[in-house]
Amino acid sequence: MDFKQLEAFQAVLDKGSYSEAAKFLYVSQPTISVRIKALQEELGVMLFKQNGRKVQATLAGRILSHYGSDILKLHRNAVQAIHDTKDMTRKNIRISTTSTGTYLLPMITKGFQQSFPETRLFLSISNSDTVVNQLFEGKTDIGVIASPVEYANLSSEVIGNDSIVLVASPDHPLAQQDKISIEDLQDQCFIIREQGSDTRKRFEIWCKQYHFYPTNYIEMDQQEAIRLAVLDKLGIAIMSKFIMESDSHGSNLNILHTEGFPIHRPFQVLMHPDHQENVYSQAFIQYLKEHL
Repeated sequence: MDFKQLEAFQAVLDKGSYSEAAKFLYVSQPTISVRIKALQEELGVMLFKQNGRKVQATLAGRILSHYGSDILKLHRNAVQAIHDTKDMTRKNIRISTTSTGTYLLPMITKGFQQSFPETRLFLSISNSDTVVNQLFEGKTDIGVIASPVEYANLSSEVIGNDSIVLVASPDHPLAQQDKISIEDLQDQCFIIREQGSDTRKRFEIWCKQYHFYPTNYIEMDQQEAIRLAVLDKLGIAIMSKFIMESDSHGSNLNILHTEGFPIHRPFQVLMHPDHQENVYSQAFIQYLKEHL
């Protein structure tokens, strides 16, 4: 059994006749007949039966179709993967991530490029909504975000876990308390991320769950700016624990213990189905999973 025989079989099955299959594969009808005959002789069964002007698969033909279509798809993917290694545009990997990813990806990308020196990586930083939109618009190949949300029409894979915590400067009055009530937070100024950030969304969900509606808050779109604002005692903030543990300056902040915190969420790798067969993108995701 070879690929040309399987292609002829699948074409006859799809087109319903030897002549249409020959046109589809740009070969002569006798060539199709020879390939089908050789396949049937090897398997020792009839794969087609005549039904008027059309041919239909026998039971054996239907069984072969189930496996044959998968074999042909794997063959096409293997050939494409080999071609990708010669296509320079395929070696460019566009990666979009959030502020959390800025602490996750730099060392990963450095190691990956040492293993795959022929690749070029392009890293952009934004918030979760922007990353997802870039994937749908074809502006990026891979999205790495911290979010529990499942996005329709995007493939996703969990590669790790993160927690969101409430933080304050060490000399903030609340930092001296072992347990903080919701009422203790009522008059505090909150420093929060911008709309579109998953950290902002988790905080808003927490507020609704505990019927807490802050009236005093400052919005910032940079994690480092939030950290500095907390240290300057502008207010308390909601931050990724992964960032705090990864940033040497994060230890300067105190985690506040209150009901509903920490909020757990997974790290996800997202891809649009159109980009899933890029061998270099898949290699990067595999490297990310192995080294996170």
